[in-house]
Amino acid sequence: CRHWRQVALADPILWGTVIFNDPYPWVRSFNYVERAGGGELALKLIERQEPDERGNEVVPPLALEHVQEFLMKISPKVHQLRAMIFAMDTWPATIEVLKFFSHPQHRRPQSLEHFELHRPFMADPGESWAPPGFASPYILNPTMLFGGEAPKLRGICVSGVSISLANFPAANLRTLDLRRIPFALCPSSSDFLDVL
Repeated sequence: CRHWRQVALADPILWGTVIFNDPYPWVRSFNYVERAGGGELALKLIERQEPDERGNEVVPPLALEHVQEFLMKISPKVHQLRAMIFAMDTWPATIEVLKFFSHPQHRRPQSLEHFELHRPFMADPGESWAPPGFASPYILNPTMLFGGEAPKLRGICVSGVSISLANFPAANLRTLDLRRIPFALCPSSSDFLDVL
């Protein structure tokens, strides 16, 4: 029994898919990431949580500093990322993710095959895309992800976020899913043609 435990703990494939649903600071989840060693990683961070049957929050909402800390901790492992999924409730948390994956230092996720970034946004007529009093170039200007360098990228889904398709790494792309973006911030038809 001890032998099988050692085998399981040493196998990076068993630990490479991690859903960060334990409370901050995600001790259990980061232990799994460490056990994955140098193997490929598929990580999922969800800011919003469903309440339990009594209506209590299962996990407290994430502070902006928590998202920044998460990104800092995964920074040395960007080259190992096979899949990355974010579901953020707020613009500040979403912007941190956009900044991280557009920053020159983090532009080369060589193993990344799948990327998702979701921010709930249902635009009512006349509703502002940007929250009042909150200004950031990442809200009103489409963001170029990965500096155009994600050679294995096969699928991307962004919801409630505008990204740039200029120099987009589309060589192996099979799925391009863009949702809930104001018409004025949608990629142009020529941008779509360039991706094709």
